[in-house]
Amino acid sequence: MPIIEQIESLEERVSAILAELQLPTDATPRLTRALIEGIIQTLDSYSLTDLASEDIAQLLEPVIERIWPEWEGEFQRSISTGIRDLVRNTEAFYLERGIDAPALREAISRSRRVEQLSEAYSQGMTDVNESLRLGTITAMDEAITSGIIDRDVIRKRIEEISQRGERNARVQTQAALGAYNQEYRNQLAERAELDHFHYYGPVQRNTRHFCRIHINRVYSRTQIEQMDNSMLAPVLTYRGGWNCIHSFLAVSIEWDDELRALLVPPSTPPTIIPITLSGTRTITVFADEPRIERLKKQIPLESQSFEQIIDAQSNPNGFLAVHADYFDTINDRRRKLYKESRRLRDLGLSLAEEGHAVELRIAEGAPVLTVDGNPYQE
Repeated sequence: MPIIEQIESLEERVSAILAELQLPTDATPRLTRALIEGIIQTLDSYSLTDLASEDIAQLLEPVIERIWPEWEGEFQRSISTGIRDLVRNTEAFYLERGIDAPALREAISRSRRVEQLSEAYSQGMTDVNESLRLGTITAMDEAITSGIIDRDVIRKRIEEISQRGERNARVQTQAALGAYNQEYRNQLAERAELDHFHYYGPVQRNTRHFCRIHINRVYSRTQIEQMDNSMLAPVLTYRGGWNCIHSFLAVSIEWDDELRALLVPPSTPPTIIPITLSGTRTITVFADEPRIERLKKQIPLESQSFEQIIDAQSNPNGFLAVHADYFDTINDRRRKLYKESRRLRDLGLSLAEEGHAVELRIAEGAPVLTVDGNPYQE
């Protein structure tokens, strides 16, 4: 199997592990129910209309404190399972290349970088807990202030707050797991004396500019150290920033001609690109001039509600930008516009491969293609 296909196979397994990270199937409803019932039972013992905000806080905190350690423990177990699976897949890939790194897992767990990641995760989970606590207290205070003490309404509000807390906790856990996975790879690269990295990952509806321009290219460690994602540093650990699902995989450009063809030449200079109209936020990237110019054209489209940008694979100039209203159309399969919208999307991708800048939107109830700034005529 060609090396690129093996990289794809590994990274698809990694992406699946990160995407599936969550509490066990029954954990969220079970913990949410325990929180709700604990709060309702506590409040049943009091006359709600006589309670001040300070009283509510004092009554609810013990209930949340009973539930939270179990909830956080579930996420900790998810991290442990995820790390095991990620490392096992990565190790298998390198063992096939004749690279072994005994005791690396234990060494990394004691490294300062992983300690920092653990501290950041702990702080993030503390913030989630505080948000859950304050949200619950606020919900109860609102109910009392309104004078409508409806337990079904209270249950619903607390359930919404709990689900939001679960989502935020999952984000923290996924970020920690992704960063650990990348740090493990970085340390393995150092031991194996590998100085080049393949940037891999899917292009989705919300893929950032930084990631899109770097995906499926090979960079030297020196180049990556000069990159800036405008969010978190170092890039070699945090890739595109918060919640980034992409990763750097250490490689040797001697493994494969196709891999060598993806190498961004050492002579390529870093380019600083503003990613906001005001220019207050920038990213630093490594790419050839046509792809740099393409990205500069794409960035203003974000402020015009174009939610997905798909770069042409065979042409450094072409791309398809898809407007937010298009997704409303294709998500409703009962609408007559569904098939036509899909057809024009496929046509737009073909035109992008020819080197055109293509925009797809819904105008006056119908899908419309704009090609290089002009309405497309079939």
